Amino acid sequence: MKLVGPGLHPGEIVGVMTSFDAFDAISLAAARGVHLSAEDATVNEAGLDYRVVMASDETGQRWVLRVPRRDDVSAGMATEMRILDLVSPILAEDGIAVPHWQIRAPELIAYHALPGAPGLTLTDAGEPVWHIDPASPDYAQRLGRLLARLHSLGAQQAEAAGVEVRSPAQVRRSWRDDIERVSEAFTVAPAEPGVADLARGRQLLARRNCHDTR
Repeated sequence: MKLVGPGLHPGEIVGVMTSFDAFDAISLAAARGVHLSAEDATVNEAGLDYRVVMASDETGQRWVLRVPRRDDVSAGMATEMRILDLVSPILAEDGIAVPHWQIRAPELIAYHALPGAPGLTLTDAGEPVWHIDPASPDYAQRLGRLLARLHSLGAQQAEAAGVEVRSPAQVRRSWRDDIERVSEAFTVAPAEPGVADLARGRQLLARRNCHDTR
């Protein structure tokens, strides 16, 4: 197993991460033939499902290593892969890059980092830092084009690709079940005055619009 980064030992601090975290992910990749350096490795702990390590190979190519936090996350990899396969061709028409997994195992997903720079990162304290202006018309237009592309995919295409398709009623039921589970485990603050009325108003408007377009 080839690990680049002499002089580093488990437990040492490397930037914003411990070298044990870096070596853990890098070791998993090395066992599958992808040899990366620990010297410039960084970690992103923001995700609830994955710990993410970014490291470079000997050519300078940046890699993303995603290590699942729980077994149920590993079980969902196949679903994510089907979704990526579904959206990749249509997003490619607009030049939008989609991850192409070189390694897919229950304990690791690895792929080349996408081109460009992230629009949002987190500080060491977990505070979000925007690297673009989310209020700019350009951002709104690009985000709108992306969403329009995704929504151009029909339910039949998704079903044919093995992607789960839910009806609006099923989605509402799922959200209701999730809220009930969270409420059982945590203290949830009551809605602010007027929020419930606003939500009901939006639902009525959405229903009216649906009826008007039939």
